[in-house]
Amino acid sequence: MDSLHCWHKLNIDATGALRDDLVLKSLMSDPEIFFEKKHFMLGIVEKDLVRVFNEDWLQDLESKQIRPKSMVIFYKKPYTDNNIHIDAVEPNDHFHRYALNIIGNPGHLNGSAASERWKNWKDTSTMEWYWVPNDEDQIEVASGSHEEYLVGNQPYMYTPWENPNYLRVAPDGKHTQISSLAFKNHRKHAYLINASVPHQVVTSDQAHLCFSLRDFMHPTPYSWAEVEDYYKELLGNNT
Repeated sequence: MDSLHCWHKLNIDATGALRDDLVLKSLMSDPEIFFEKKHFMLGIVEKDLVRVFNEDWLQDLESKQIRPKSMVIFYKKPYTDNNIHIDAVEPNDHFHRYALNIIGNPGHLNGSAASERWKNWKDTSTMEWYWVPNDEDQIEVASGSHEEYLVGNQPYMYTPWENPNYLRVAPDGKHTQISSLAFKNHRKHAYLINASVPHQVVTSDQAHLCFSLRDFMHPTPYSWAEVEDYYKELLGNNT
């Protein structure tokens, strides 16, 4: 399996997608809990997408028939890994295993994204995919459960819908990296992501903030090949 089976760079310009006045902590029920964690996941429903994205950008997605109905925001502090997983065990109305991802600078958390501090910021993280040969090394857990805690490096998750179970790979489980994506030129690009393959984002010296758009195909796709075919006119060059 090569990178083309795990991700695609899209011919979608992400420049100006995010609102200049975006303050993510205003969408959180208890921001202090979020910021204490090494990494968190925040679910956003359709009506709140306009609080995150510029409407013109959403309208452009709609013209391409890929306007999302929900989104998941992922945040990881520097030097965080050991969270290999597969997204939701069974797709539901909000959380699917396929996503359109764009990267934002961490200033969006508190509304300082346009400040001088973040002007030349670059994401230094890498998204990695793995082959896990042994089924017993993949553990089904519920978000916030004791089983998830025992696996380790438990993310903090808040969504306005029922959180689905997902698969975690045990830290001592056998796995081999098969693909990777370094988020270069993050302000410009959007990426089509296959989250049905074991994966994680590994951060280095910078935090990672990802806006992962979901629920953009109807009926819900049940294979990566189906998603690739739907996006075939938008697939770019993976360089």
